[in-house]
Amino acid sequence: MNRQYKRIHTELGYIEARRDAIFLDSFEQKGNNLCIIGEINSIMCEKKSDKYEWYKYQLNISGVKNYQAMGIEEFYSKEIPTTSAFSEVVKDNIDCNKAKTIIIETYDWAYIINCTIFEFVITGQR
Repeated sequence: MNRQYKRIHTELGYIEARRDAIFLDSFEQKGNNLCIIGEINSIMCEKKSDKYEWYKYQLNISGVKNYQAMGIEEFYSKEIPTTSAFSEVVKDNIDCNKAKTIIIETYDWAYIINCTIFEFVITGQR
């Protein structure tokens, strides 16, 4: 089955670039919840900012069923055709438990996360 991927819209629009856009400062798991904190290079985003180059973000993910982390080079070697650094897998069939799969490509790592809910929030700038 060929999977399709769609860009996830954030406060900065779509995160256009891949590796050089999202930087990770911390990754925390509590039960089936993940919290990812870091910075985004706004130059690599759809809504480029004249005021700030770097924005702090927090990605809260709930109902995590499973996740996989792999080095970004290994991820790229798999030639997964994501359309941005923050993507969602488009499912062909209707999943009755509303699970979704998101992919976050950071400078060093790619995370493939199967979850029910996620919230991406800009928390500041520098």
